[in-house]
Amino acid sequence: MSPRPKGSVAPGGGAAGAALAESAAAVPQPANVPCVVALVFRERARAAIRAAFPRRRARLLLVHGASELSETLRATLADAVIIDIAGGSDEADRASGLAREFPSLPFVGIAPLRGADGPALAAAVAHDFADVLTEGVDDGVLRA
Repeated sequence: MSPRPKGSVAPGGGAAGAALAESAAAVPQPANVPCVVALVFRERARAAIRAAFPRRRARLLLVHGASELSETLRATLADAVIIDIAGGSDEADRASGLAREFPSLPFVGIAPLRGADGPALAAAVAHDFADVLTEGVDDGVLRA
């Protein structure tokens, strides 16, 4: 009989096999993790989103424009969309308009706390966003 490699489980399992099966079941499978699609333009927002959604907790898809966001939402079953609404760029405005096309999908805006972002916040409300997160203030909410 040849020796088993270190860490392998004997056929039939036993207590060690049951413990290994339990620990494997505790790790989320790709089908069980939420899929979050994000359109971000600023590095600080991108870093906050990556910190909030590590690979084991969520599948994060970063897109680069409104057309790519639209294509991704039509091809992928997503659980949420995060859009960087700061600065009021035309690309963010076009992406925000997709909230009306996908009413069952929560759209969340992210922006720093600046007075100049008032029109972008108003546009997010007009497009029926589920929420708007403020960078630095709502980081704990983003991670929860």
